Amino acid sequence: MIMTADGPGDVWMNDPGTLEIGKEFTTNVYTNTGDEKCAAYGITILFDPTIVQVKLKEDDSVDVTASPDGFYAAGNVDNINGILNIAGFDASGKGPSPELHLVIIAWICIGEGDCLIDITVNSLVNAATATIGTPEGVDSDFIVAESAAPEITSPSTISYEFGSSGNSISWNVIDASPKNYTIKKDGTPIDNGSYTSTAPISINIDGLLVDTYSYSLEVDDDVGNSNSDSVSVNVLPSINPELSDAPNIKFELGKTGNIITWTATDSFPNAYTIKRGNSIVDSGDWTSGDPITYPVDDLLVGTYTIVIEVSDKAGNIVSDTVTVEVTAPSNPNSVPGYDLFMMILVIGISIFGIGIYKRKKL
Repeated sequence: MIMTADGPGDVWMNDPGTLEIGKEFTTNVYTNTGDEKCAAYGITILFDPTIVQVKLKEDDSVDVTASPDGFYAAGNVDNINGILNIAGFDASGKGPSPELHLVIIAWICIGEGDCLIDITVNSLVNAATATIGTPEGVDSDFIVAESAAPEITSPSTISYEFGSSGNSISWNVIDASPKNYTIKKDGTPIDNGSYTSTAPISINIDGLLVDTYSYSLEVDDDVGNSNSDSVSVNVLPSINPELSDAPNIKFELGKTGNIITWTATDSFPNAYTIKRGNSIVDSGDWTSGDPITYPVDDLLVGTYTIVIEVSDKAGNIVSDTVTVEVTAPSNPNSVPGYDLFMMILVIGISIFGIGIYKRKKL
């Protein structure tokens, strides 16, 4: 977050967000020069040295550098009392800019707590050595939390049938300072990279032979914490679904309660399709052991072939065929609308016969 300056001369620092103990990070110092160019500055920053400290270089100098847009001349730090002084000089001046990026400061978190950062602007002048506006520092703070190992959401054991597809493992990792991950299969690294907190880390596990495998995820963060998780993957032999043999059905037109019922079982059920002749009349997913039904009460007089096909996730398919015979009712009056049906049928046949007779006479 870059705070908006209240007026010319304000100086502020970006907010790095919540940090972890042991985390190294940088902050950026900005200034609003208004309509002027900034040629020199002197800034004092006070901080709580039990929570954060300014990082030192190998020669024990402060790790403060000029930004690509800014400038820097000297700095010193007292990490015991929490005082950082920085200064810069550029004869031609930099800016004008409402948010001139002056310097970059490197820090390290050493303790837990909320650290107030107090910024005091000792000088902020233009090339003519005149004060730019009324210098005023905008305070900020660093929140440092106790360092903790990354949290991994562990998936359950995965089993699938040899030859099936769409199988994967997905982990979720939560950490304030995420860094890198490595995925291993039976101890051998097969994937690695950087990760983002809460974003899934996934690996495809299709194409394995029948066997049991161990997949592990190892993650670390920017402050040296690490964690790991293992998932077992069982690839089972490919076996056809078992499908019950439904009996053929014969009933009189108008009788109700005629239903074909099949039961299929498989460890990895997928889909079913029911055809009447060449037409698909029903389809969907099925559950192992649950009945699959198809009512046939609405069929007219005739003989029909009903075929069901059930598949599993490995692509295995089994089928069963049922013959349904619907006969004319022995008591037509028992069928609603049957008399009307027969009357229409008789009239149709009569008209057809008259037409044939007239054609023969002609």
